[in-house]
Amino acid sequence: EERLSSRLSGTTLTTSDAIVRELVEQISSNPKLAVWLVNEDLIRRFVASIDNIASGVSPQAHLEFLRPRESFEVDERSGGRLVIEPDSYARYDTVAQVFASIDTDGAVALYREIEPLIDEAYAEIGPANADFDDRLDRAFNLLLAAPVLDESVPVEQLVVTYAWADDEIEALSAAQRHFLRMGPENVALIQGKVR
Repeated sequence: EERLSSRLSGTTLTTSDAIVRELVEQISSNPKLAVWLVNEDLIRRFVASIDNIASGVSPQAHLEFLRPRESFEVDERSGGRLVIEPDSYARYDTVAQVFASIDTDGAVALYREIEPLIDEAYAEIGPANADFDDRLDRAFNLLLAAPVLDESVPVEQLVVTYAWADDEIEALSAAQRHFLRMGPENVALIQGKVR
């Protein structure tokens, strides 16, 4: 708690949203980020999302506001082969562009500034004496380990959803498979920022 900066003095995890919004808006000028910051429990959402990714679970439950409004589409190629329609990848362009717009040095400084609140949020969901920095490293490493695919990688229709036709891709974690649905260009853009 003594590491809290004077800007965060008196701020608790429960009351942190307003200052977090102000601080995050300083590390990206992308206007879409401000729209997303109207959500509540920003630090808890961040921590839960990172913990999910580190566990190989898709963080979509905590990031519902990022869900594309457009529907997922596939295209049937010659021989009846199904591939993801390029427009389906484009549904995630804004997410990738906002992520890429974040100033890296500013993000690191912000993280270190609010780290006591992040640790407090992680203590609510993580095992005793666990270190959130380790979870963040694991999440980053899982995202970086996801392959950048060709746009025409086949998928198979299940009952209602689709699965990757390639067993090696389908064997990736749920978080990695969800990440790949963002499309090759967006995956490469986000991986570049994570690096």
